[in-house]
Amino acid sequence: LVEMSEGKATGFIVQQDASCSGFQIMALLTGDESLAEQVNLLSEEKQHDLYSHVASEAGIFTMLASHGIVAPSVARSCAKAVVMLVGYGAGVDTVGEGILGKGTDVQTDSEGTAIAATFGGVVLTAEQCTELAQAGVDTLYSLFPSLEGMKKAAQQWAKDNGSTSWVSPSGLRCVKRDIVVDEESGEVYADSGAAGALPNLIHSIDGAIAANAIATFGAPLVTIHDSFGASVADARRVRRCVAEAYITAVDAFDCPFELPTVGTIDLDLVLDSALVA
Repeated sequence: LVEMSEGKATGFIVQQDASCSGFQIMALLTGDESLAEQVNLLSEEKQHDLYSHVASEAGIFTMLASHGIVAPSVARSCAKAVVMLVGYGAGVDTVGEGILGKGTDVQTDSEGTAIAATFGGVVLTAEQCTELAQAGVDTLYSLFPSLEGMKKAAQQWAKDNGSTSWVSPSGLRCVKRDIVVDEESGEVYADSGAAGALPNLIHSIDGAIAANAIATFGAPLVTIHDSFGASVADARRVRRCVAEAYITAVDAFDCPFELPTVGTIDLDLVLDSALVA
């Protein structure tokens, strides 16, 4: 910025991150306007933070304060574990373990199982982390019912089919088949991995978005999952290319199961939004 202010050329790279790309995709697939708002699909400036929103609505700030933990960053970190792990199909117990893993000085029992960790100088037990997880998961699904609807539909599709196969928006044939060995009988069989059905679908769309954005941009573009980097001069064009890629990918995706539809989203707003910033 100093170089630019002095009229000099700069090779500085501006890296723009998506606001929870998986949830952005799910909002577009289901037409969930309330979720779209919280992941910055509807505003030209980055106005919302899904993690802090969930922490506030779930009472995580208050729950942590009751234990003497008042740092907002700790509540946001716990809520981030909720959002990210639910997005990967996790249940409450796994989310609780994820929250516990956000702490430091993790304590374990004789079997190596984590039983407590330190947050902001205060020790929380695994049970207390599970309570935080329960509040967060319940709130996330209450705020955005489309998420639970998608999860259940995807898991049922996986269970019904034994293995899952679909075509990504870029035309890539995706197949997920986990091989499982029954410990008692020794029988080998294919398990569809129902809990992972939805995140695998979403990641295939994520990949198609990145590929489309790179192709459309037509110049060197630094990508790290849902983060896109280019020169300062190209920052706004990158954002537009990514927005167009989102719309193209979601429009091209032929979902292998029936999606819950809760509304419609104005795609003109998405094109001009701060979906990456």
